[in-house]
Amino acid sequence: MADSPWDMWSAIGTVAAVFVALGISGQAAWANRRTEKDRSELAAAKMLSPLSALERKAAYLSVCFAFGESDFAEPGTNVLTAMEEIEALSKTISTEDLYPLLKLPRHTAKRSAKALGLIQTSVSDIRAMLAHPAWGDLKGSHKAMHYKRWWGMISEIQEHLAMAVAVCEAAAATGAPRPSPEEMYGGPSND
Repeated sequence: MADSPWDMWSAIGTVAAVFVALGISGQAAWANRRTEKDRSELAAAKMLSPLSALERKAAYLSVCFAFGESDFAEPGTNVLTAMEEIEALSKTISTEDLYPLLKLPRHTAKRSAKALGLIQTSVSDIRAMLAHPAWGDLKGSHKAMHYKRWWGMISEIQEHLAMAVAVCEAAAATGAPRPSPEEMYGGPSND
């Protein structure tokens, strides 16, 4: 029991102050979460195009290796060009570009980073094998073994990128939806 009415009022005031502090803290936490979500959606909108381009190149290479393209040794082939393009595209994306994606679901930032690392390793491996003088002398079964290995490497890259692209598309559609015709050209007035 309280000794005096002042002690009781003091206790009520203390409890009220705690509730106010919790409310302010909760509101700040909600505002921070909303800001982080906005940053993630903004980064997803920015990263959607480069990640999509990488995923398309990886899908193309995956198909080429799955069907065992036979003419990789020529420098002007589409496969070598696609490998150069995927390598160049991957170098345009930095770790700093991926940090804002950390708040997105399905490990989007980490899967994107893993795909970028795998691209560098895979392209180096494939380029070294194709440039080796003995490549032209390999029998079809030995080449098929390499195609299968390369297909596995590129398929993993493509799977990581496909997941990242899907998540970025969803986040970008929420954060930066495509303008409607009414927004662009004006629609009938609601007046």
